[in-house]
Amino acid sequence: MKFRTLWGIVCAIWLAASALASEYQPIIPFLNEYCISCHGPDEQEGNVRLDDVRKIDGALWVEIFHQIDQSDMPPLKAEQPPAALRESINELIMAVSYDDRFTITTGYRRLNKREYHNTVVDLLGLSEELFNPSADIYPDEIEEGFDTNAENLEISNELLLEFLRSAEKSLRTAIFTSETEKPEVSTITLPAGRLGSTGQFSSSNKQAAATMVRDGTIIVKNGSQVIQQTGTYRVKVSAMGRNRANYPRFKKPQPGEPFRMELGVHYQGNTKFYQKFEVQEDGFDAYEGEVWLEKGASPFVSFTNGQFKPRNIFRKLNQRVPMPALVVNEMTIEGPLDVEWPPATYKTTFQIKDRAPNFASSADRRVILRNFVSRAYRRPVTEKELEGYMIYMNQQHAKADDWREAVIRTFAAVMGSNDFLYLKEDLGRLEPFQLASRLSYFLWSSMPDAELFRLASTGELTDPEVYREQIKRMFFDPKTENFITGFGSQWLSLTKLGEMRPDIGRKAYLDYYKYRAEDAMRQETLLYIKHVLLQNQPIGDFLDSDYTFLNAGLAKIYGLPFEGGAEHVLYKLPENSTRGGLLGHGSIHAVTSNGVETLPVTRGHWVLDELMGTPPPPPPAEVPALVADLTGLVSPRAQLARHSEDPACFKCHQHMDPLGLTLEAFDIIGRDRTSYGRGNPIDTSGELFGQQFDDVRGLRKVLKGKEQLFAEGLVTKIAEYAKGRTLNRKDLDIVDEIVSGAKAYDYRYMNIMRDILVSDLILSR
Repeated sequence: MKFRTLWGIVCAIWLAASALASEYQPIIPFLNEYCISCHGPDEQEGNVRLDDVRKIDGALWVEIFHQIDQSDMPPLKAEQPPAALRESINELIMAVSYDDRFTITTGYRRLNKREYHNTVVDLLGLSEELFNPSADIYPDEIEEGFDTNAENLEISNELLLEFLRSAEKSLRTAIFTSETEKPEVSTITLPAGRLGSTGQFSSSNKQAAATMVRDGTIIVKNGSQVIQQTGTYRVKVSAMGRNRANYPRFKKPQPGEPFRMELGVHYQGNTKFYQKFEVQEDGFDAYEGEVWLEKGASPFVSFTNGQFKPRNIFRKLNQRVPMPALVVNEMTIEGPLDVEWPPATYKTTFQIKDRAPNFASSADRRVILRNFVSRAYRRPVTEKELEGYMIYMNQQHAKADDWREAVIRTFAAVMGSNDFLYLKEDLGRLEPFQLASRLSYFLWSSMPDAELFRLASTGELTDPEVYREQIKRMFFDPKTENFITGFGSQWLSLTKLGEMRPDIGRKAYLDYYKYRAEDAMRQETLLYIKHVLLQNQPIGDFLDSDYTFLNAGLAKIYGLPFEGGAEHVLYKLPENSTRGGLLGHGSIHAVTSNGVETLPVTRGHWVLDELMGTPPPPPPAEVPALVADLTGLVSPRAQLARHSEDPACFKCHQHMDPLGLTLEAFDIIGRDRTSYGRGNPIDTSGELFGQQFDDVRGLRKVLKGKEQLFAEGLVTKIAEYAKGRTLNRKDLDIVDEIVSGAKAYDYRYMNIMRDILVSDLILSR
């Protein structure tokens, strides 16, 4: 069958861009004469290249306009164009920056890895208890911006094969049986002979019991063949501890400590633990728990406090001593319990609620194929497309002689098609199904649900009142976590958290590992973002606030009084705390450090770019990088002062450095400090926007006073995340309107999001 290829689309885009290039032909001689020497094939100052107008996007046209309008380009040392020419060229550039055909390079965007994962889960109704649909997909290589940017989301033959393999594996997990009748509950008894141990060192009778003397697992031999029906199962293990009298000879378990056993499940390389038990020594007892088992999954138990290297211990003792051991003589598996029929994955995948489909029935195959392709394509399937897949399914049946196998292969082909892997949008206002996808992938990072599909099919989704109701519904759906995590993590660079950890051998940073700071910091920031959004707080809270989200470990690192436990809770900060707003979060300090030392320039750049949306230009190629002084004799402030003496550096560093030096009040894991290692005091004073401040508290107040500037940057980033491209001049005009109106409601986050969602930033491509 025929699939639409991207080649024709690329050609059409190129031809449209070429036509516009001729339409705005007068710009090209101007660029050639005044710009190409610094922004051409031989040199790209600031990573900007202007020798092919077809490759200039809307955002760059806007920047060119401002540079020419403010006489910043060409630079003063270069030949200047006559004023009249400068004005006439800028009128043309402004026209180009508004032209959709020129500034929107493609209406196709590939699903990123996150979106693919979520879409497969929702398309097939997978439980995610154990199975990860995107486990084998290559990570997206994002050089800059968001993972929704179409230009970042290339595809290769290798990646396409990964998608196809993942699709087939996911379908086999979802479509696990050809049976049309509800299965009976059964009990499988597995004696010791059917059990094996990954940690077994010695066993007196392998047929009577499986013995484990180290912290390994007792598994079911050929376990993947035992479970043939997905569902919830009751697993009962007959176990006991042995050789407690020999505890004093070994380090683990400790004297008086019970034998500890944990029940878990293996499935396709993934492991999940369900229940813990304390096992006694005085005879076998039954220990049971309920687990979710996919077809092919295998339950196991682990000896969690056994010896780690028993062979080495025997060598040291130079004698054969019975070691403390966990002994299992039987495992029974009962289920599936409370069988849902048809299974949840069948109801979702096939959209048949009251029975399992009969794959041998031609009528059933056509129904389930129509349902599946329409949902996978996120639009109604045409009769021509449907007929092509029916032919393909028949061909696969002829090869496999199995209708279930033919269904799986055909559905995998659907999931490998452009219509599944790519989001497609037409110029202008989005039609209902495209709008449903724009809305769901923006807020949920996944496909539309049944309600959105229904409203798109009737056309009601484009009714303003209905559309607003859907926005409200979607905000408070649990899947909005995908927006909070997806956008928030990339906006604030939390995706880099953990890339450069402190050396675990350095005692000064043991707290980072002791209190699992990395996870705690990430959770603090994401919960903070969620709170500001769903509680409709002013976005100024990101700049300065009197609260955060803490657990006991993070409170220890921050040195704050805290009475809670491992769970994060909303925490009212002490008066005059350094922790208000995002600048007080350890996650930010960790991602702007390198695991050894803090990076003031990186921190200053982070504030200007990620936080305020006003990034400085990249440094000139000929300027040497700042080399850190590891002796502690020269302060970072003194180093930066020397570095900035170079005129090429001063223009940008005069804005970045004061911000980064103020944030030197936090070390590489976000703890407060007032001096460097050798006792040198830290000077946290600075100036921004012409305002002096003494420390991070003062800096927060200065930033809070620029709430409108912050709002402009935030709205721009949200729109780019939603649209999957940089914004053009027309888009930026809408951003200005939204920000201007937001002042009336104190820049409250959810209100801003609603204004974005009802604007042409979302309603149009």
